[in-house]
Amino acid sequence: MRRLSLTALALFSLGSCLDADETSPIAEEAKEPVKAAIAGGWSLFRGDSALTGVSKEVLPAPLALSWKLEMTGPIVATAAIANGMVYLGSQDGDFRAIELESGKEKWKKQLGDTLESSACVLDGVVYVGSGDGALYALKGDTGEELWKYQTEGEILGGVNFLRHADKTLLYVGSYDNFLHCVDAATGEGLWKAETGNYVNGTPAVAEGMVMFGGCDAVLYMVDAITGEPQGEIEIGSYVANSIAVKDGVAYLAHYGNQAEAYSLKEKKKLWAYQDRNFPYFASPAVTEDAVYVADRGKRLYALNRKDGTEKWTFKARRSIDSSPVVSGKLLYVGSDDGRLYGIALEDGAEVWSYEIGEAITAAPAIASGHLVVGAQDGFVYAFKAAKL
Repeated sequence: MRRLSLTALALFSLGSCLDADETSPIAEEAKEPVKAAIAGGWSLFRGDSALTGVSKEVLPAPLALSWKLEMTGPIVATAAIANGMVYLGSQDGDFRAIELESGKEKWKKQLGDTLESSACVLDGVVYVGSGDGALYALKGDTGEELWKYQTEGEILGGVNFLRHADKTLLYVGSYDNFLHCVDAATGEGLWKAETGNYVNGTPAVAEGMVMFGGCDAVLYMVDAITGEPQGEIEIGSYVANSIAVKDGVAYLAHYGNQAEAYSLKEKKKLWAYQDRNFPYFASPAVTEDAVYVADRGKRLYALNRKDGTEKWTFKARRSIDSSPVVSGKLLYVGSDDGRLYGIALEDGAEVWSYEIGEAITAAPAIASGHLVVGAQDGFVYAFKAAKL
């Protein structure tokens, strides 16, 4: 029998990895940030390789539904948007290329028995992991398979990248307990970094390193080129989501009911925040002054990025597994209550909402004047700013 993924288990409230001074470090020695893969796009999970969850576009509320398209299974992956196309898979392995403006399907392909991995689109090629343990490279215009790299476990997290010299390196975690680095052109495996348990989230790439947590409750840092270890930090609880990195600091929210910040240079905790005893499955979003985290206790929190103090709290009607996305002065996030919310960054007030009816655990993607998100009802939805 196929092992249920963390996200699938979460639908039954069982999600876990148990199977297996004034000078702040934030401002010190900040390196050039990693930019989004394609200008004007949302070409990988969380929008950029540091996984900050911040759109470069301002999409003002209210939003209006532009189109929706039915797929053949529930959707938990975040859409990738690039070159006027949306690329997205569903939990039954159905992967689609959809025209962003019209919502018309261009092509579809069956990739294994489940797709929870968020795709990465680079130079007209779509890279996506599957529950069958394979990382696929597909032509963005036709869906033709270019190569297939096989791991020994499910791939449920998204794909990240780094351009180095004449190569583009891809990074993906697997339930075989390894982080894999693969040559984007050939599909050749370049190196693997071993962990003590499943790697469920998307690895972050910044500061010359790849950073990721896992079900062994450790934050790993490895050299992005060689894969050599650059340090480990014991977190104390399993990390089922992804880490955001900004200015030499890693931000995470884990199953130990806390949101935390760690200095990558000093390998130490800068602050920790805990309100109540509810775990985090959604990944953080990070701006210049705030960190936004959402828990399974219906709460979305805005925290001061420097010291972790609470700025405000927003309460949904049910759990929030959807990772929040910042656009201009708003934050967009889905909830298990079936609603997509637009929330003011200033005070956490609800500015806009749209009721889909079924749980939204996927994170929104914002690019080219659209917000795209999939839901548990098997539909992918596209919104644009309403004409008032």
